[in-house]
Amino acid sequence: MLGKDGLTHPRVYVALLDCPDELPAQALLDTLTDECRARAHGFLSAKRRHDYLWGRVLLTALTEHVAPWARLVERPPLAPFIKSDIPLYASVSHTRGTVAVSLATVPASVDVEIMTASRVRQALFERVFLPELWSVAEQGNSVDYFYRAWGVYECAVKLPGVFRQSIEEGFWIEVPDGARRACVKHAVIAGSVMLTLAASRAFEEHVFAAVPDEGGLTLTASDTVLAAG
Repeated sequence: MLGKDGLTHPRVYVALLDCPDELPAQALLDTLTDECRARAHGFLSAKRRHDYLWGRVLLTALTEHVAPWARLVERPPLAPFIKSDIPLYASVSHTRGTVAVSLATVPASVDVEIMTASRVRQALFERVFLPELWSVAEQGNSVDYFYRAWGVYECAVKLPGVFRQSIEEGFWIEVPDGARRACVKHAVIAGSVMLTLAASRAFEEHVFAAVPDEGGLTLTASDTVLAAG
């Protein structure tokens, strides 16, 4: 658990969940705030409601695990504001049945993507990234290169920051003050999931795997290691 005082360096806590097809059980829904449940009822798309509820359930569980005194306050369309005695920052990402959430002591963002080789095509790549970088991607593992770049791009939007790219240096995020770059780390999980974390400063990460059970959601420390890049 995160202490309210004595913080010596930035930390980012992240939890991942393979969402069941059904909506969260009532016991999990009861952990959410009234405003959160009310917002969920407003979604016309069943898939959007499903993803939103599992994301909020996971973020609520992570917050309770790390900072039990803190509370989530909805602020659509952005990620929730964390009401806490110390500054805390939340981020949420969904991709085809997988959700990742982060809670951090500095501004931070998370992105999770299912790596699909058939999606990685030059035309799509050049719509977002410098066309000259496609040749760089082809020199190695183009799928890995694409999803690392995409993770940086998504995290820049959420941080918020400015996505930058160049032939010489690849991809990075410029933090709002323009004086430095965000710290970005990646991990490939189970060979097919790209996890990207970005924060305004160098950080120590703590990764948890989440599993639904009859009593709620169990968080277990993961041996996932993220690396800068």
